[in-house]
Amino acid sequence: MFKKINFNAPVTLSFSSLAAIILIGSKFLVPLLVGIPGFAYILYPLVHADFGHLFGNLMFLLLLGPMIEEKYSSRMTLLMIAVTTLITGVINVLFIGDMIVGASGIVFMMIMLASLGGGREGTIPLTFLLIFGLYIGQEVWSCFQPDNISQFGHIVGGICGSIFGLILNKVWKRKQH
Repeated sequence: MFKKINFNAPVTLSFSSLAAIILIGSKFLVPLLVGIPGFAYILYPLVHADFGHLFGNLMFLLLLGPMIEEKYSSRMTLLMIAVTTLITGVINVLFIGDMIVGASGIVFMMIMLASLGGGREGTIPLTFLLIFGLYIGQEVWSCFQPDNISQFGHIVGGICGSIFGLILNKVWKRKQH
């Protein structure tokens, strides 16, 4: 029988909790956050447009985050989130100019990382190639639809996750041998 609750994924749970707190206090917190220098580079993934936006991201974060933290460590997961956030934020400010909010880029980073999980040394899983092709294709197609979604942020997150996965899987496999 279960005796206690395990705080199994500290980065994922802390990030998710902070995003929920910010949305709940959005009338007060979002204007303060937007006024912070560097908001567009680092804090935007914690801000969501509404509960539907937040819940959509949280479902994937809470599903994939614990597996990624277990495989790569909480510290490495936090570093990958920070790097993806910074790269997306900087490129967005320099080339796109629109304000972005939400953790979708981080979600897509995690999706690509998870899709690389089952590969053997010296191979790339076919499932990764299919997910990458479908994902990039969908995002490019969506770029031509009028909406308020940052397909660019999704694409950058997916590319970051792919690069992290390809590099880290080699490092982790070397450590296991």
